[in-house]
Amino acid sequence: MLRRTPKKSAFTLIELLVVIAIVAILAAILFPVFARAREQARKTSCLSNLKQIGLGWLQYSQDYDEKVMPVSTAGIGKTFYWWGSWNGSVLDESEGLLQPYMKSAPIQACPSFENKLRAVLGLTGYAYNYSTLSPTTWSGPPWVGTMTVAGLAQIQDPAETVVFADSARINFTDKKT
Repeated sequence: MLRRTPKKSAFTLIELLVVIAIVAILAAILFPVFARAREQARKTSCLSNLKQIGLGWLQYSQDYDEKVMPVSTAGIGKTFYWWGSWNGSVLDESEGLLQPYMKSAPIQACPSFENKLRAVLGLTGYAYNYSTLSPTTWSGPPWVGTMTVAGLAQIQDPAETVVFADSARINFTDKKT
């Protein structure tokens, strides 16, 4: 008597190619959705960073008799900015004017900003509206600057005044903030 062996079931080449094609179509549809979701998460993180920086800015002004933060402060051998100190060759993010109020260096950088322009000086992807809040008047030669720091009460329209915003700056003389 002949015994029949049960036939083993397996994918045929055509079935395998159909499955691969379906997976490729689904991936092509879903990858842009994931990219948009990731960028939306970065935007939300950036907005949260700006809120934290703004709150630190307000705390700074409360500690300094309602005077807003200057764009920079000269120290011995270094200049202090809101994001860190700069001695001409080394950036120290732990010595920023707002650092005591933020306690976290990662919130100083926008997650979507590629820091390639002047990374050594600490471009953060955020800009401070110093032309309104901490204007500098230059007289010269020898081009000596005089900085005026506003008080919170001197801000004409607080609801319409931008303090910090997303920005990238190539140099300090183009007045594009």
